[in-house]
Amino acid sequence: MKKILVTTLVGFILPIAGIAKAEVPNLCQSEYSSRPVASYQTSDFIVNICEDDKGLFYVGFSREDREFRTVLDASRIQNQGVTGYAANNGNYNYYILSLPNGEIRLNIRELTAGGINSMILNQEVLEFRYY
Repeated sequence: MKKILVTTLVGFILPIAGIAKAEVPNLCQSEYSSRPVASYQTSDFIVNICEDDKGLFYVGFSREDREFRTVLDASRIQNQGVTGYAANNGNYNYYILSLPNGEIRLNIRELTAGGINSMILNQEVLEFRYY
Protein backbone atom coordinates (compact mmCIF):
# COMPACT_ATOMS: atom_id res chain seq x y z
CA MET A 1 0.00 0.00 0.00
CA LYS A 2 1.35 3.40 -0.98
CA LYS A 3 2.07 5.85 1.85
CA ILE A 4 0.96 9.45 1.42
CA LEU A 5 2.98 12.31 2.86
CA VAL A 6 0.72 14.95 4.36
CA THR A 7 1.03 18.45 5.73
CA THR A 8 -0.93 19.05 8.93
CA LEU A 9 -3.54 21.75 8.60
CA VAL A 10 -5.72 22.42 11.62
CA GLY A 11 -9.32 21.40 11.01
CA PHE A 12 -8.70 19.07 8.07
CA ILE A 13 -8.88 15.29 8.03
CA LEU A 14 -5.60 13.88 6.81
CA PRO A 15 -5.58 10.51 5.05
CA ILE A 16 -2.58 8.26 5.52
CA ALA A 17 -1.67 4.91 4.00
CA GLY A 18 -3.80 5.61 0.92
CA ILE A 19 -7.13 5.55 2.79
CA ALA A 20 -9.85 7.83 1.41
CA LYS A 21 -11.03 10.82 3.45
CA ALA A 22 -13.86 10.16 5.88
CA GLU A 23 -15.27 12.03 8.84
CA VAL A 24 -13.76 10.70 12.07
CA PRO A 25 -16.51 10.58 14.73
CA ASN A 26 -15.94 12.85 17.70
CA LEU A 27 -18.02 12.68 20.88
CA CYS A 28 -16.23 15.42 22.84
CA GLN A 29 -18.82 18.16 22.34
CA SER A 30 -22.00 16.13 21.88
CA GLU A 31 -21.50 13.60 24.68
CA TYR A 32 -19.02 15.18 27.10
CA SER A 33 -19.49 18.98 26.75
CA SER A 34 -15.77 19.42 26.12
CA ARG A 35 -13.42 20.74 23.46
CA PRO A 36 -12.16 18.24 20.86
CA VAL A 37 -8.36 18.07 20.58
CA ALA A 38 -7.88 15.14 18.18
CA SER A 39 -9.70 12.13 16.73
CA TYR A 40 -8.16 8.89 15.47
CA GLN A 41 -9.61 5.88 13.67
CA THR A 42 -8.09 2.41 13.20
CA SER A 43 -9.66 -0.57 11.47
CA ASP A 44 -11.43 -1.51 14.74
CA PHE A 45 -11.44 1.50 17.09
CA ILE A 46 -12.11 5.22 17.34
CA VAL A 47 -10.27 7.38 19.88
CA ASN A 48 -11.14 10.97 20.77
CA ILE A 49 -8.85 13.18 22.83
CA CYS A 50 -10.95 15.82 24.58
CA GLU A 51 -10.19 18.71 26.94
CA ASP A 52 -12.28 20.37 29.63
CA ASP A 53 -11.44 22.62 32.58
CA LYS A 54 -9.92 19.62 34.42
CA GLY A 55 -7.56 18.70 31.58
CA LEU A 56 -7.26 16.10 28.82
CA PHE A 57 -9.20 12.87 28.64
CA TYR A 58 -9.28 9.82 26.36
CA VAL A 59 -12.53 8.41 24.92
CA GLY A 60 -12.06 5.09 23.11
CA PHE A 61 -14.73 2.89 21.59
CA SER A 62 -15.22 0.11 19.06
CA ARG A 63 -16.33 1.11 15.56
CA GLU A 64 -19.06 -1.53 15.89
CA ASP A 65 -20.32 -0.67 19.39
CA ARG A 66 -20.18 2.99 20.37
CA GLU A 67 -22.11 2.39 23.60
CA PHE A 68 -19.21 0.63 25.38
CA ARG A 69 -16.57 3.31 25.94
CA THR A 70 -13.29 3.69 27.76
CA VAL A 71 -13.12 7.17 29.29
CA LEU A 72 -9.92 8.05 31.18
CA ASP A 73 -7.79 11.03 32.16
CA ALA A 74 -5.05 11.51 29.56
CA SER A 75 -1.72 13.24 29.25
CA ARG A 76 0.52 14.38 26.41
CA ILE A 77 3.71 12.40 25.98
CA GLN A 78 6.99 13.11 24.21
CA ASN A 79 10.01 10.83 24.33
CA GLN A 80 12.87 10.37 21.83
CA GLY A 81 10.94 11.73 18.85
CA VAL A 82 7.68 9.95 19.72
CA THR A 83 4.75 12.18 20.63
CA GLY A 84 1.14 11.46 21.46
CA TYR A 85 -1.25 10.78 24.31
CA ALA A 86 -1.40 8.26 27.14
CA ALA A 87 -4.15 7.08 29.46
CA ASN A 88 -4.25 4.42 32.19
CA ASN A 89 -7.04 2.66 34.09
CA GLY A 90 -4.84 0.69 36.50
CA ASN A 91 -4.95 -2.50 34.39
CA TYR A 92 -4.22 -1.15 30.91
CA ASN A 93 -2.16 1.64 29.34
CA TYR A 94 -3.67 3.23 26.23
CA TYR A 95 -1.41 5.11 23.81
CA ILE A 96 -1.82 7.11 20.62
CA LEU A 97 1.74 7.41 19.30
CA SER A 98 3.08 9.56 16.45
CA LEU A 99 6.33 7.88 15.43
CA PRO A 100 9.37 9.58 13.84
CA ASN A 101 8.68 7.73 10.54
CA GLY A 102 5.28 9.47 10.25
CA GLU A 103 3.20 6.48 11.33
CA ILE A 104 0.52 6.93 13.98
CA ARG A 105 -0.43 3.90 16.08
CA LEU A 106 -2.93 2.89 18.75
CA ASN A 107 -1.28 0.68 21.39
CA ILE A 108 -3.00 -0.98 24.32
CA ARG A 109 -0.78 -2.65 26.89
CA GLU A 110 -1.84 -4.78 29.83
CA LEU A 111 -0.06 -4.16 33.11
CA THR A 112 1.06 -7.45 34.60
CA ALA A 113 2.69 -8.42 37.89
CA GLY A 114 5.88 -6.49 38.47
CA GLY A 115 4.72 -3.56 36.31
CA ILE A 116 5.64 -5.24 33.02
CA ASN A 117 3.69 -4.02 29.99
CA SER A 118 2.34 -6.76 27.73
CA MET A 119 1.21 -5.55 24.27
CA ILE A 120 -2.35 -6.65 23.50
CA LEU A 121 -3.14 -4.31 20.59
CA ASN A 122 -1.00 -2.45 18.06
CA GLN A 123 -3.02 -0.94 15.18
CA GLU A 124 -2.15 1.65 12.56
CA VAL A 125 -4.26 4.81 12.63
CA LEU A 126 -5.98 5.10 9.24
CA GLU A 127 -7.67 8.50 9.69
CA PHE A 128 -7.00 11.35 12.06
CA ARG A 129 -8.07 14.91 12.66
CA TYR A 130 -6.60 17.68 14.80
CA TYR A 131 -8.88 20.51 15.91
